[in-house]
Amino acid sequence: MHQSHANALQRIRVASSQDGDLSGIADWIVQNTADPKDEREQFSYKDHEYQIDIANETAPNVSVIKPSQVGASELQVRVMLAMASIIRNCTVIYTLPTAAFARTFAKGRVDPVIKNSVALSEARNKDVDSSTMKQLGGSFLYFGGTFGQSAAISIPAQVLINDEVDFSNAMVMSTYMSRLGHNKNGGYRRAFSTPTVQGYGISALHDESSQAEYFVKCDHCSTWVAPSFFEHMVVPGWDATLHTMRKDDLKNPNVRWRDAYLRCPHCGKVLSIANLGDPSKRQWVHKYQERPDKGYQVKPYDVVAYNPPWKTLSYMKDYDRHADWVNFKVGLPFEDAENSFLLERIQQSAILAPLAPLEGAASGCVMGVDVGNISHVTVAKSVGGKLKVIYREKIRQNDQNFLLTRVKELKKIFGVKKACIDIGPDITVPKQWIAQSPTGHVWAAQYVRQISGSLSIFDADNEEEQIVSANRTALIDEVCKAFNSGLIETPNDEHQKLAEEHLRAMKRIIRVNNAGESFASWVNTGEDHFAHSLFYCYLASLMAGENKTSGLSVILPSCHRVAIGSRVEKSAPGRTLSGYRR
Repeated sequence: MHQSHANALQRIRVASSQDGDLSGIADWIVQNTADPKDEREQFSYKDHEYQIDIANETAPNVSVIKPSQVGASELQVRVMLAMASIIRNCTVIYTLPTAAFARTFAKGRVDPVIKNSVALSEARNKDVDSSTMKQLGGSFLYFGGTFGQSAAISIPAQVLINDEVDFSNAMVMSTYMSRLGHNKNGGYRRAFSTPTVQGYGISALHDESSQAEYFVKCDHCSTWVAPSFFEHMVVPGWDATLHTMRKDDLKNPNVRWRDAYLRCPHCGKVLSIANLGDPSKRQWVHKYQERPDKGYQVKPYDVVAYNPPWKTLSYMKDYDRHADWVNFKVGLPFEDAENSFLLERIQQSAILAPLAPLEGAASGCVMGVDVGNISHVTVAKSVGGKLKVIYREKIRQNDQNFLLTRVKELKKIFGVKKACIDIGPDITVPKQWIAQSPTGHVWAAQYVRQISGSLSIFDADNEEEQIVSANRTALIDEVCKAFNSGLIETPNDEHQKLAEEHLRAMKRIIRVNNAGESFASWVNTGEDHFAHSLFYCYLASLMAGENKTSGLSVILPSCHRVAIGSRVEKSAPGRTLSGYRR
């Protein structure tokens, strides 16, 4: 058959697809798109065979947790174009962290695929072909960001593809998810990203999914196994656990990292490059096959021709932060004393006997209150350079304003000299408590992105209304550093387990704004109320002058990437009790 006839038949097949069968997407991609490195050749999965099952996955919700440079974005562009072609009159929304990145991506990654495809280029409507919107036959593609864009694209869609989930604005992504609501089958979502911290973003999606791994059949014992990078990587000359290796260790001539190899978890023998690269000896295995949401974990050696073990180790020297190497090159979430409240430290801190809330129980204390239907209170006292949490309580509000009554009682019982209560969501209690307390004793606290014109953690200039503005990231940074350094001790009380969960829910991640600049942000992966009551309590101690940092921002090692100054949106201290930001 002449090639022109073959092309014509293929265009007819593309245009007449009506049943929405997505199980043949992998073949569709090969038949209709070109090799990204040589447009004269058809697309091939050679050395990237792991992609086939992901492309053919028909589940409504699919997540892929991955390292960088394994061809995942290249695949998702083609999956998007295939879905737009196979699902008749389909609307697809493709999101990236920023609007600017989305526009660049559409032009630099999507347009070449369309241009080098006969079927796609002829289906393209040249009058609807921009960096934010494209038309292919009866289907439309929209490209949007989650930062630098006032709102999510406001159109119903059948397909939503979220690229780099962990570096996107979670609230805007939730809005995008609502665009799938007007579909009988719920629509299709494809989410993929390099991870940041456990339980957040793509890691959270993977935890709830089928958790598939790309198994390999060992040449030695014929057992299907899923080797773990940190547990089954062998580096000759390195006897300690691989978790402890850092980039300076690569300079040690006794550490032969160029000879690193994976061992079989079953028999312990070498999993050779040839073994790992043989597609007949690789297959996806779902840990929880019965789960409706399908999740795939891609490891660097699933593309072993490009990422042999030694090469992944070599990238360690290119990253200032070890966490970034683990995230981007190993493809795993990572937590340390910089980005998490460490479980070991939380448990070790619980050494104090809680005080009973009786008259005269203590004096010279500070107090933090996180307000809600159930409010959380933390009372502490500075002793010998440490902040000792001596009491915690949960208070349920009622029609008789019990919250106000109780915090006033606790303030008296513990001789609280400085208290911070969050400014919302209910501003009534902060107003009343301030009005009924001596001047300067109680402050309404609000989080801001940055203290205008200052690197300070807090600004208490609004003395008339007694509002204190706290740099949210800098405050939590300092509390985290103090906690993980053993400078905060807590009671072994009835709230210990819950407080542990709330602190563990706080995770520090690096995001990218629309200008392409990195900035740090603390996010919550679950309930966090006792954590915030501790943050407000710590803020009160700073305001009382008990911490000699005097409110100056303590910059953690990873903060060198945080954009500051005029290029970051500044939040001036609020002058009313109407603002609120968790």
